[in-house]
Amino acid sequence: MSDNPYEPPQAPLSDPVGPARPIAVTRASWLLYASLALGTITMLPGMRGEEFSLAANLVLLAIFGGLTVWLVHQTGQRKGWARWCLLAYLVFGWVLTFGIDSTTAGSSPLAVLLDYVCGILEVAAAWWLFTGPGARWFAGQ
Repeated sequence: MSDNPYEPPQAPLSDPVGPARPIAVTRASWLLYASLALGTITMLPGMRGEEFSLAANLVLLAIFGGLTVWLVHQTGQRKGWARWCLLAYLVFGWVLTFGIDSTTAGSSPLAVLLDYVCGILEVAAAWWLFTGPGARWFAGQ
């Protein structure tokens, strides 16, 4: 402390820095974004044999794609609730996609293949978020 009565007090003004985001969480985020991009391809009219209009598919993409991006972003910001909501959201999607055999029966082989690739990407992302460095990063909140 200085003897000068006119000197302002010294205090750190920066925010405290927490542990850096692990590469596993970053990779999980990128895998989920890649899954969203591939899933968007399967929403093209006629890809699944269903006759949804392009406008209806765009509305669905805006709603569910926006929810996906928001949850992935919140998870990347170290929000534990978002990680659990994201897992529930992914599991719900897996049940809808793979739990009902009749939904994929009329699909094109490319749509089915992309669904499986998206599922594999999402499982890998969930694994990285809930195990190893990802789990420790969220537990250290």
